[in-house]
Amino acid sequence: MTKKNFALTKKSVWRIAISLLYLCFVFISYFSGFNLQYMFVIGAVIIYILMMPSKLLNPKNIVFGFYFMWYGVAPLLASRYENLKDNLEIANKAFLMCFCTYAIAMITLEIMENKYKNYRAQNYVFKIKLLPLEKMALFFLFLIALSIYIEKTGGLSLWLTDANEAFFNRRGSGGFYLIFEYSLLILLFEYGNQKNKTILKNIAYISICLCGMFFCGSKSTALLMLLILFSEQILKLKLKNPKSLIVIGVGIAVFIAGMYIRLRPVITDLAAIISTSLNYFDTFDELMLSLEEIPPSWGSTVLLPLNWVLMKLGGYYINVPYHDMSIWLTTIYYPDSWINGGTHQWPIETDMYLSFNYWGGIPFLILYFIIIGIVYRNAEHKKGVWGYIYIIEMMNIISHLRGGLFIYWYWYLIPMYIVLLLRFRRKEFRKDEKNGCKKIEMKRYTCS
Repeated sequence: MTKKNFALTKKSVWRIAISLLYLCFVFISYFSGFNLQYMFVIGAVIIYILMMPSKLLNPKNIVFGFYFMWYGVAPLLASRYENLKDNLEIANKAFLMCFCTYAIAMITLEIMENKYKNYRAQNYVFKIKLLPLEKMALFFLFLIALSIYIEKTGGLSLWLTDANEAFFNRRGSGGFYLIFEYSLLILLFEYGNQKNKTILKNIAYISICLCGMFFCGSKSTALLMLLILFSEQILKLKLKNPKSLIVIGVGIAVFIAGMYIRLRPVITDLAAIISTSLNYFDTFDELMLSLEEIPPSWGSTVLLPLNWVLMKLGGYYINVPYHDMSIWLTTIYYPDSWINGGTHQWPIETDMYLSFNYWGGIPFLILYFIIIGIVYRNAEHKKGVWGYIYIIEMMNIISHLRGGLFIYWYWYLIPMYIVLLLRFRRKEFRKDEKNGCKKIEMKRYTCS
């Protein structure tokens, strides 16, 4: 591995300087009482154009896409935000927080790109190559867990007639959902990274993927499955490439299809699909609600993911008996939705507001995007298992931005990542050694 001394390029210095100047301008406008909505949209676009990455799956694209859609397009066009100007003070405070989060995330990722711009890995990768027995075990785990999950959520007939109702009946089946989801993801990733594929195998794996997408009940998980299956090709895609438009189009199609399956009874025409789809982006509403209804505090929500373990160990909990901020706030402000199995999503700004008076959470925000930058670097250069981890974490960026700094599912994700890295790293080293590779230090090999 070779690294050059870290130093920001002149372009990056200018990009960061302009972004910080615009951030200062937003602060001045906020204290002057101006409407920040259009400043937010313009600023988000300016920073993105300045820092536009070359690769499609770069985390910058995810951050920009989220903030532009959820807090730019939706508040401008969705009917749920028609009266936004009636509560200008709270809306401005929300836009200020959102723009700070967005600008800090983009600047952190820009700095991380400079840090690893000249990074080069040795000739070893963390490839996934499953043994036949491992494939068989994962496939049977997938089938058994999926069968139990379908049965516990109302049966196959309910899924075929009302998938929305079946998905909201999933309580008590979470363990089987996780087993079927992650065993399928590993199978899809392993096959997607194979060199020699046949038409029959392609049809079989795409069919399995579509089956998993239908029963997962989640638009983000459905898109994750597609990205995992085609990860080797998609991770290499340049942003300015016609194929990227196809990937983006597929993502939009998955979103619309998910909305249609979930809201079939109320969607009657194209106009209704557009209106309903834009009203889906309600996170800004929840941020305004939290700023209006709840005073800022310290430590109210950030430790809730610990409850996921504490409550399983004997009913202990911190602050409130919930392991997720959005679930807790939904039970307070939307009890009918929670009774029916629905959850409204509160953004990362609310988590920072309730746990660090917002501003105290900025160091944790920076740390999170430093980690994302490192994982993305490894996915680009070491590939293999790192690609699998990055695609999951790339999709989780949106979950963090509309869910909180810390999320309870890392209790099982991090152990899975560690096991996969250890399992396939060792296997690849043994294979390299047999091919005549020379050991240069512990667990690192180079080939002549």
